Amino acid sequence: MTEQSPYSSPEAQQHPPFAPQQFRSNVPKVFGIIHIIYAVLGIGMSLVGVVSFLFADKMMGAGLYGEQQIAEYMSVVNKIAPYTYLDTAVRIALGIMLFISGIKLIKYQYSGLKLSNFWSISRVLWLIIFTALTYSITKEIQQAAVKLNPETAAIQSSIGTVTMLFTIVPFCIYPILSYILLNRASVKKDLN
Repeated sequence: MTEQSPYSSPEAQQHPPFAPQQFRSNVPKVFGIIHIIYAVLGIGMSLVGVVSFLFADKMMGAGLYGEQQIAEYMSVVNKIAPYTYLDTAVRIALGIMLFISGIKLIKYQYSGLKLSNFWSISRVLWLIIFTALTYSITKEIQQAAVKLNPETAAIQSSIGTVTMLFTIVPFCIYPILSYILLNRASVKKDLN
């Protein structure tokens, strides 16, 4: 028989003093917070982009260029308007999806992972599709910019294409990283 200490309760005698605790991975919570920040910034930047597009002709240097030059340039820029509005709508929808996913990941809900995975794949695909759709129009805009300011011809021709194609890469990093890191077995086991 074991003697009970007069200083301990009977409940303390029944449980081992150092029961192993299960720790949850912090990865879902961290990505949930980053998802929310990324979503809010993405939605905000999409709206700023549309507003700046709507006022692009007024933001052009009125003293630098004549009315005719600005009108010619804007006629080319306006060709991309439907794609700009479509891109904004898609990015806002993806931003809302990412925001909801972030909240669910903070709560360790498995549905947050599924939504995050769908967002990751959709975001990368949309970047590729949008670039393919607007490539020729963007080249026209670059040529119109060269007509507007011929001194930039060398810069526009070389940097334009490189910039357009390589902007896909930085915007794909976070979706790909979140997809890889959130789908590890050590993270998935902690989601409800």
